Amino acid sequence: MVDTALNKKIVHTLLYYDLFDYPLTGVELWQYVISKERYGLAEVLEAARNNKEIVEEHGFFCLKKREAIINQRKIEYLFALKQRRKMQKWLPCFKVFPCMKGLFLSGPIALDVSRENSDIDIFSVTAVHRLWTARFFVVMVLKIFRQRPGFIPVLGKKKGSNRGKFCFSMWCTEADMDLQRYALSDNDIHFALWLKHLSPIWTNGDNVYKKFVQTNTWVRQYGEWLCAERKGFSRSIIARCCELVLSIIPDGVFERIEWHLLPRLTRQKALGSGTDVVVSHECAKLHITDRREEYNRAWRGRIQAYERTESVV
Repeated sequence: MVDTALNKKIVHTLLYYDLFDYPLTGVELWQYVISKERYGLAEVLEAARNNKEIVEEHGFFCLKKREAIINQRKIEYLFALKQRRKMQKWLPCFKVFPCMKGLFLSGPIALDVSRENSDIDIFSVTAVHRLWTARFFVVMVLKIFRQRPGFIPVLGKKKGSNRGKFCFSMWCTEADMDLQRYALSDNDIHFALWLKHLSPIWTNGDNVYKKFVQTNTWVRQYGEWLCAERKGFSRSIIARCCELVLSIIPDGVFERIEWHLLPRLTRQKALGSGTDVVVSHECAKLHITDRREEYNRAWRGRIQAYERTESVV
């Protein structure tokens, strides 16, 4: 018996990931299906294979006439693999930075896809009241070794390169891990799935990732969010010593310094009422080009077009 509701949800899910030319494996389709209800793996696979609008090829599922993105994903996986290897080389350095609690790959690389000239997006969790302290030292070291993105046209940076550079675009402390307040008011599915796809690469052993998932329960309205136990690592002696010395300097000192070093456009957006750029004591969302509304609108438009086609048939 055909489950019409499940069929629609599977197509809606593929319509979303198709925005990014991203076909899904069978397991991914089951894990990522956008639904408040829970379905079994076999149930999802059977529904997908019986849907004439869906194609299965080489273990990937995509929409009909979009088979080309399957080979594209394989190519982009190789670029992502190179970036993950670079991240592993830099990880011992990141572990030494004071006040860090966890590092997560975000954006496309969290899904193991990337492009040749893409940067490496990272979401960071820091100790309470120490966000700007941690960021100060991370940015300083990356700046010295020329590992920050250099091509940001919206900020007037047009001569540099982003290839393999580290972009620490969002930060929060353990006290502000509930990020729902920064979601757009109108069904911000892109932000929810962006959080859901975060890929932990290092935590300090305090169950940071588990706490993060448990805090953001609102994300589960868009599907299951599996949180496997991950091994944490204790902080290095160097980090502990640095934190002891830095404890005499209020985090606000670093915040004031970095505020004046932020690009003017970033400061202007941070002072606005939106959530595309956020600068506070416990959260920093600094990606100047926020395309959430564009992606959300495009996804809803595709769903409407699909449902109109279905009604005609």
